[in-house]
Amino acid sequence: MSVISRGLNVRQTEALVPGRTVKSTPTGEARAAKDPETISLERDLSERLGLKIDIAFDGKGGTVRITYRTLDQLDSIVALLTPSG
Repeated sequence: MSVISRGLNVRQTEALVPGRTVKSTPTGEARAAKDPETISLERDLSERLGLKIDIAFDGKGGTVRITYRTLDQLDSIVALLTPSG
């Protein structure tokens, strides 16, 4: 049975490739390991903000998680995301 006939998306197809790391989500669903572009973007954002960044993509959409430790860090994040004007 082919990828097309099974209606698999890119991430599902990648998960079938031998040697590709597959991780489990908290809900027990299998997901492919992050691609190098996502890892690079996480690293760049983390260096820029000085905070831990986690990007998750499920093939349709995703989340960006920013981990802060102090209220000052949170205030800085909010200031960056709030339009000045």
